[in-house]
Amino acid sequence: MLDVKYRCNEVLPLFRHDAVDTLKGLDFYLKTLEEFIEHERSKEIADLKSHADQLPERRQGEFWAWHYPVHWDEIFASQLRSSFVVTLVSLAESHVGMVAEQACEIAGSPLKPRDLRGGLLERHRKCLQSLVGFTR
Repeated sequence: MLDVKYRCNEVLPLFRHDAVDTLKGLDFYLKTLEEFIEHERSKEIADLKSHADQLPERRQGEFWAWHYPVHWDEIFASQLRSSFVVTLVSLAESHVGMVAEQACEIAGSPLKPRDLRGGLLERHRKCLQSLVGFTR
């Protein structure tokens, strides 16, 4: 079993560094994702514009009404962003859970987050607030 001093000085800082590195990676991923969405959307609009420019001006509005790539805004972008949010929440649950487990051990709490009711984040919050004394 790990002693309290070792947990405080060695284990918890590792969790913090791991969380910071993960967030940096997610920031890069999100920026890359947004650039990809905008690039592909712009590319498709440019391709369509070359077709629209060949039409008489009176028919261009109708062309855009039928061919504008709304799928990038309404389908692809929202699905990709939703998957990013799911990844972010999953990582938050994991990191907060590891910290809650360590904090319970450090505080010598007989209860563990798994002994409490609620969803993962709710159990970890209850553990950190009630059992260990964290307020924010």
